[in-house]
Amino acid sequence: MQDSRWRAAMESALWPEGLIILSISAPKLAVLANRQASASGRFTSAYHAALSLSDAVSLPSAEKGLAETTWHSIHVSRVRTRSLLLRHLSESRVAHALSDNGASAFCDVSHLDSLKAISKDTLRNFDRLRRRVEKDFGPVLLDPVTDPALLHTTAFGRFVALEDSGWKGTTGAGTSLAVDTRAQAFFREVMRRFGEDNRARIDVLTLAGRDAAAQLTVRAGPTWFLLKIGFHPDFKDVGPGGILLKAFLEEMVANPDILEVNLTTSPPWAARWHFQTEPVYNLTIEGPPVRSPVLGRHTDRG
Repeated sequence: MQDSRWRAAMESALWPEGLIILSISAPKLAVLANRQASASGRFTSAYHAALSLSDAVSLPSAEKGLAETTWHSIHVSRVRTRSLLLRHLSESRVAHALSDNGASAFCDVSHLDSLKAISKDTLRNFDRLRRRVEKDFGPVLLDPVTDPALLHTTAFGRFVALEDSGWKGTTGAGTSLAVDTRAQAFFREVMRRFGEDNRARIDVLTLAGRDAAAQLTVRAGPTWFLLKIGFHPDFKDVGPGGILLKAFLEEMVANPDILEVNLTTSPPWAARWHFQTEPVYNLTIEGPPVRSPVLGRHTDRG
């Protein structure tokens, strides 16, 4: 994600020892890398399992070089086809190699008819489930939390507890944020930083006074990125996550400032919705040794 807030959250929570920012051939365009590099000048981009996608970062003009280093190979994990980095490399003919690493699903919400591209059967099914929920549990309450003071505190805690109650949790796969405290710190920091200027929200669906599903989203430009979604297993038969996502998509279609909702990954359930997908790659940027300024170490802890 090409955003200084994302960069700052990465370093604050995932790499407190700091990252280096290697410039590539375009002005003000760079790749975040681990500070450790081999003597041969081969760098690996900063990557953690919590990061579903990678991209170049756009640098403010005020960012000054602190030092120089020589590189001739940078490996970047999980770069999507429409990324700024791939577009630049293709246009500038910088040598690079790609290998497949899955896909990223997304939904066009740029006009009022956009949702007609989604599976009609899936939409009808979640309408049916919502009617069933209202009959069995009472009104469906949708709570979009956007208050900056709550996004990284109370609302975030509700999401963590909800996700941990399901198959990802402590008694299941052990991949929930409640278990992976490093990833939890990262997403908490992401919600705090993006929430400062109303570019983050946590949507919670409540049934019979209980949290049934929730999702974490952040906005970059005209796109909302769905970072995490979770639901309580007590309600799995009524599809609370799908009901919540459908309501979110309908809200975004009605917002002329939003063009896309991106899932960042392509989970198996996305195929039932008939979302669009784009390939995701591992990328190696190659070339003769390049003397490159180390443009900064983002040490903001604020």
